[in-house]
Amino acid sequence: MLTRFLRRRAIRSYLRQLLYLLRSDHGIETGESYTAGQIVDTLTRHGLSVRFEYYAIAMFVSEEAYEAARQQRGWAGDYNSLRKEIASMIAANRAQVHPTAAFSTYTGSNGTSAHECQGHHGHDCGHGGG
Repeated sequence: MLTRFLRRRAIRSYLRQLLYLLRSDHGIETGESYTAGQIVDTLTRHGLSVRFEYYAIAMFVSEEAYEAARQQRGWAGDYNSLRKEIASMIAANRAQVHPTAAFSTYTGSNGTSAHECQGHHGHDCGHGGG
């Protein structure tokens, strides 16, 4: 039960903070994706939990990149299951994640993972998403 609480707390902190911190630390060009190394570096640099880093990585990389990192780091969780769990948390806690925005992660046509955050009436919510 404690592990579940800690996991959910870590995922919520990733949803609230990680995109902004990644852009601040590493920038990003349209159509590019962050690497697993960049994500772990940002988690460590800003004191976010690395215990559940595989969730953070699943949010921001393609399935291929996740699988490569999973094999290298020895994680058990598979990409699609993690993303489904993250999506269900977003749906259940939408108001707690960001009261005026809908957060979604998706895999683009070029295989990269991206973040889109649109506020009320489709306007950019102003924290670097979208």
